[in-house]
Amino acid sequence: MKPNLLDIISHQEVPIDSKKLNEYLTGKMDSENEHAIEKEMMQSSELESDAWDGWQQASHKKNILRDAEDINIKLAQQLQPAAKRTPRKPIREMPLNWWLLGLLLVLLVGAYFIIAAIMTS
Repeated sequence: MKPNLLDIISHQEVPIDSKKLNEYLTGKMDSENEHAIEKEMMQSSELESDAWDGWQQASHKKNILRDAEDINIKLAQQLQPAAKRTPRKPIREMPLNWWLLGLLLVLLVGAYFIIAAIMTS
């Protein structure tokens, strides 16, 4: 999977640079550039303009980019293929200790039934 597909901010044709977005959200950008960014976001798709309205109403504007980066990281982790499981060993390759433990268990259960049959008769 291409790494740029995992970035939720860069799905636009010409994405807004995160540095510019950070300057806009923290109020460090001049009004001309702010207006250009607002105009670009309002002319984009309905989903992006709704997202922009939500960002405008957010109470923690300084943390938005960090939150978006956290989402990108979590999304990338979830989209990674699952780790392959190690195949099980065949029964023939089991260690001798397991075979002996199984044999002992069978002998104990068998002895129990034999003794129980002798005691009841």
